Amino acid sequence: MLEAYDRFANDGTFDPARLEDAEYFPVVREALRGAQDQLKKLVTRANQEPQPVLFVEGASDAPIVEAAWRALFPGEPMPFTILPAGGTDSMRSLAGKGGALKMALDKTILALADNDGAGRALSDGNDFKKLKAGGVWGQLENGIWWCLLAPGDELRQVMERFKIPETNWPCTVEQCFSAALRRQAAREGAYGVARKLFPDLLVGLKDERTDPLWELDQDDDAYWYARAPHPECKERFAAWVSDPARLTPQSFAGFQTVMSGLKILLARHGQPPDQRRTA
Repeated sequence: MLEAYDRFANDGTFDPARLEDAEYFPVVREALRGAQDQLKKLVTRANQEPQPVLFVEGASDAPIVEAAWRALFPGEPMPFTILPAGGTDSMRSLAGKGGALKMALDKTILALADNDGAGRALSDGNDFKKLKAGGVWGQLENGIWWCLLAPGDELRQVMERFKIPETNWPCTVEQCFSAALRRQAAREGAYGVARKLFPDLLVGLKDERTDPLWELDQDDDAYWYARAPHPECKERFAAWVSDPARLTPQSFAGFQTVMSGLKILLARHGQPPDQRRTA
């Protein structure tokens, strides 16, 4: 892909004179180059692992997803390696268009992202739009398997209660846990929320401070879905919820659809080529 970029740059395909707004050409060029470099780094990391690789957004997401597998499928070895991609921008490079990468991949690479505004905006491709409801694994044109988190019944009820459009629902890794569990974590000093509402919920509000979402207190389950987890609490909560005593199907029920789909997908596609021929 980088070779193709260099070829087009040399033969005049990217000639600034051909662009409607030539002054933005350096910005576009650097953005494309940065995305390709980031993608190359992530694929290189994945190829160093013996198992299929699942990329998640942040470092605190990795232990939670691993704990979800152990809670939902106790005693079953995890047939993939989890790697943090390093943020939303890095995840965006995994959603890039083009089929050339698919032909070059020599292992199964997967990506799991939050089902919030940032996660849903990672790609504007038609194949990605089919995944935005959450909980469904699909392979993009570039060969990488993608899934967005699935909003649970409790989150759904809260959003419908306040008539929040589905396009603005904020389903993050932490939002996949019940309000009761996060309330308990907060009492034990392992969880906290930001002062502001989720950015997705602010879209369209005429007067933020008079909206009923601001009036919620901690006894209302909706409070824990309206406010994002405090950044300083994310790793602390990941360690707390991953404690062996909390690895129950009930605690991790919000990951059931995603993890079950992942299990089926890897059973079909995750083996090395020689094993697939004999399966």
